[in-house]
Amino acid sequence: TMGTEITVLQDLTNLGAGVDATLRLPATGRSGQATAIRPFLNLPVFSATSLPAPNPTIAELALFATDSITCASRLDLDGDIWCNGGVRLSSRMSHNMKGDIVGGTGIQVTGDSLLLVGNLVSKSAVRLSTTTMLDGVAVDNAEYYAPLAMPALPVAPTLPLIQTSVVVPANGFQVLQPGRYGTLMVNTGGWVVLQPGTYVFKRITLGINAFLQYDPDGQVDMPEGVAGEMPIHNLEKVIVHTDDIDIARGAIISNGDVRLSTHFKMYVRTRNSLIRMNLDSHVHGSIIAPTARFVMQNGSTLHGAIYARTIDIAETAQFSSHVLAELPRPIAIGFKGIQTGPPAPGDVEDAQGRPGLVFELGQNSPNPVRMNTVMRFALPAARNVELRVFDVAGRAVRTIANGPMAAGVHTLQWDATDDHGARLSSGVYFYRLTAGSDRAMRKMVIVD
Repeated sequence: TMGTEITVLQDLTNLGAGVDATLRLPATGRSGQATAIRPFLNLPVFSATSLPAPNPTIAELALFATDSITCASRLDLDGDIWCNGGVRLSSRMSHNMKGDIVGGTGIQVTGDSLLLVGNLVSKSAVRLSTTTMLDGVAVDNAEYYAPLAMPALPVAPTLPLIQTSVVVPANGFQVLQPGRYGTLMVNTGGWVVLQPGTYVFKRITLGINAFLQYDPDGQVDMPEGVAGEMPIHNLEKVIVHTDDIDIARGAIISNGDVRLSTHFKMYVRTRNSLIRMNLDSHVHGSIIAPTARFVMQNGSTLHGAIYARTIDIAETAQFSSHVLAELPRPIAIGFKGIQTGPPAPGDVEDAQGRPGLVFELGQNSPNPVRMNTVMRFALPAARNVELRVFDVAGRAVRTIANGPMAAGVHTLQWDATDDHGARLSSGVYFYRLTAGSDRAMRKMVIVD
């Protein structure tokens, strides 16, 4: 603003050596002159009042809250955190967190042996326990700080009413098309598919182990341009407007591939609502709930972003931000391998069975797992059984049982190792039991 020259790289599209060029621009104002300085390219002048929160699909921001963020997780975490209020992290054991943290009214880290890989910035104080290790820079009383402005909820679109109430029965399956609905209830083990488009609901209720799948045929976002940059346009393929949502134990919101978490965005409209990811639930996507309190209970996992008034993360909950197109990506990940489906041709049930027994997969014990754990399940008839363990990305890491088993109650012990005998790292894992036409899945946590 005080000179007449700027230097830029001339051509960003052609490969090869860069070529420098100088552009001469007339100054539109100088210190002491009455003429106001015009912003370059007419861009908005920086204001310390607030900055717009980024679209989470093109940022590594995992958690954003206007009032407070409290995280007690002792699992590895990945993603930036921003809170206009205070951020409080506590740790009861050694673990890692990768990402920058910004706290308007302070950042406090307590507990044992947390390794923070990233920078900490606060307009107020930054307090770290003596056992906290920081691979980055901590800046307190930052002079140049501006709070993020929560995105305003868009007006719910006027769409044709398709159905006033949708009920997916227990272990049932239903595909919905874009439009306006009343309530959506997915009962225990049910599976609902949302095709690409915009949806409006009064309320969404996901029962125990329910599965809400979006954009089932979607493709992974690819870098754009010769330089392989991430796309900066909207990536969402399924947009949901709902007054409120209930996420029960073990419920999943996912495309089936964690790399497509950018394809789902949900707006929650009810003021001052409580959104709870119950035990062992899982979300791939973005949830924007400006006035809500968002709670992640033990065993729940998020891959994407949460924007809310307050956010609370429990001790064995885990989060990570969206996988951006230009960043290295995991391979063969997601829930594709753990969706419900038809029985294998070799599955033959014993017609006699065991009177009074029902198919059931129990929660492993102990959980969290340190050395060994026991898994119990009941078979009402003789069946071919497969019991497998998956990591949070959906990769099969251990097959515990695979073969015929008699009717009755079975108990299997597992030592927290993979198929090669190596100890699995700490984190959240799923174990899935397939027996004939019955399938069940639960979640467990491994800790060091």
